[in-house]
Amino acid sequence: MCGIAGFCQPENKLSLDDLKVMTNALQRRGPDDSGYFFDDFVGIGMRRLSIIDLDHGRQPVQSFSGRYVMVFNGEIYNYKVLQKELIDLGYSFKSNGDAEVIVNLYEHEGIKAINRLRGMFAIAIWDSEKDELILIRDQLGIKPLFFNIDGSSLLFGSEIKALLEVMPQKLEVDAQALDALFAYTYIPAPLSIWKNIRKLRPGHFLKWRAGKIEEHRYWDLLDAMQGPQPTTENIQDSIKDAVNVHLVSDVEVGAFLSGGMDSSTIVALMQQQIRLPINALSINFTSNSHLFDETIYAKELSLDHGFNLKVHSVDSSDYSASSAAIQAFDEPFADDSIVPSMAISELAARKLKVVLSGAGGDEIFGGYNRYQGIALHQLASKAPVYLRKFVISPLLKSGAKLVGSGTRRGDLLRRFADSLHASADDAYLGYITAATPSARQKLFAPHVLEQIDMNLTVDLIRDCQLRSSTLDPVKRSMYVDFCTYLPEDVLALSDRIGMWHSLEIRTPLADRILAETAFRLPVSDLVTSRNKKIAFQRAITPWLPKSILSHPKQGFEGPTASWLKGAGADVIRKLIKEDLDLGHNLLNHSELEDLLGEHVAGKFDHAKRLFSALAVMQWTSIYSHRIGGVT
Repeated sequence: MCGIAGFCQPENKLSLDDLKVMTNALQRRGPDDSGYFFDDFVGIGMRRLSIIDLDHGRQPVQSFSGRYVMVFNGEIYNYKVLQKELIDLGYSFKSNGDAEVIVNLYEHEGIKAINRLRGMFAIAIWDSEKDELILIRDQLGIKPLFFNIDGSSLLFGSEIKALLEVMPQKLEVDAQALDALFAYTYIPAPLSIWKNIRKLRPGHFLKWRAGKIEEHRYWDLLDAMQGPQPTTENIQDSIKDAVNVHLVSDVEVGAFLSGGMDSSTIVALMQQQIRLPINALSINFTSNSHLFDETIYAKELSLDHGFNLKVHSVDSSDYSASSAAIQAFDEPFADDSIVPSMAISELAARKLKVVLSGAGGDEIFGGYNRYQGIALHQLASKAPVYLRKFVISPLLKSGAKLVGSGTRRGDLLRRFADSLHASADDAYLGYITAATPSARQKLFAPHVLEQIDMNLTVDLIRDCQLRSSTLDPVKRSMYVDFCTYLPEDVLALSDRIGMWHSLEIRTPLADRILAETAFRLPVSDLVTSRNKKIAFQRAITPWLPKSILSHPKQGFEGPTASWLKGAGADVIRKLIKEDLDLGHNLLNHSELEDLLGEHVAGKFDHAKRLFSALAVMQWTSIYSHRIGGVT
């Protein structure tokens, strides 16, 4: 595990010293070691967090012939099998790690070798014969890779901060990215907050040669649909295998345990494979909110399986960690699970370098309410339009008011009612959109709003819907989340917050082989109008207590709505004042004050919009010296 950075240039503008500055900006990702390769056209460097082959796993590495030089960030779990194949073909190795396996497999097979890798990775390979650089991001987007194109030159890095070290002091904010943030609470690829910095999309590679750049897709989950439908036994074997391969390490491996089905399954299977008691970590919240304490289930599981469990309590004061999280991301990020993620990662990093997490199970096996909403939407669509529009929808909206307009359940009912006369794809967009276009128009300062095309924000999702248009609407919604929300929210959170603490977070349920297997399941084994994660729950039933299997699902989130009615409201007011005093003008501050007043009064739940605004204002405060305008 490490951070990588570098550049390609037709002219000698950047030096080895520049490469070292870029790479050293990633020291939190790799505090144990560093390495560099530099010549006239290219510089590639890395910072290392030693996990595998502690003594000999240094990078950059060269291929057997010396033609290719490579750095990579990640872990390859099947590297020993691939290494044996290469040795049988006549390759020899100086190390016993995964990096040298990747570069030699690439030498042997070219880009098609990448789909033989099982793991998480962001790779940079320099071809000294062709003077060509290849950047590759793993199929699920577990590891990030950012790049900047300036004329014929290319910069790249595991985090934005590496690129900022050698870019101009003043940069343009991407107004389109700001709109996407308020729409979805994260910034989808290929956008970043900066106009001239982009994210390489999952399952893609980028090629630089002689100042020309090409980007290609090398993998798509849609291609995995061919094959036999998996049985329950197949699913069980696939889950066991995914957990087992993610235990490959030369250091201790621990786990995050929420008490839900996903993380409980991982911990139970881990303890079956490891002789000594593993260390698992859980958190709960001391403040009142709609959240319930799941650690009671984590404690029950620890008694059943004999692992060590440490529970950490988080209170509202821990929301101060959101500012550090913004520094970890280098851009605004408004998924409020950053708060518990920061707390549990800090706790884990005191003793561990590697932990397993349950992230990814909901996207792969169908665990979100919105999938069930689409299934219900399909049933409701059989009713005449007038009945849906003038009878069913008004009744549901009345129910939402009775439940409470300022509650999570009331908001879900309202969204479902609003979507009844829309297509399934538009209904899905309504479910995932945190702030409607009309609401977002009020949130931005006029000069920012005039730079935004809200249709392009929709297209970030619509493009995935069109690519998967032949799928059932439920599975299409899962596919869209798999391509957007999973890599740029869920997995980005694990990567950035983990690496901020020099902690490698592995996600066995976000595994390419497991995803390809699960995607061959029929929709009826994934989600119906009554149930979610059907095949997954059926597979794990023998492994977990009934209490864990039957209790309501709860996301890994903080009590943000409650916090914003108390201490959080003061934080928002302070940020608004600082924004005004410093002349920051990305947002409409009077609209924020109105939203805050309604939220505090309990009239509406504006938590997502307010937390997004908090993220933007915190980011602006940190990076104001770099902002040169908005385009």
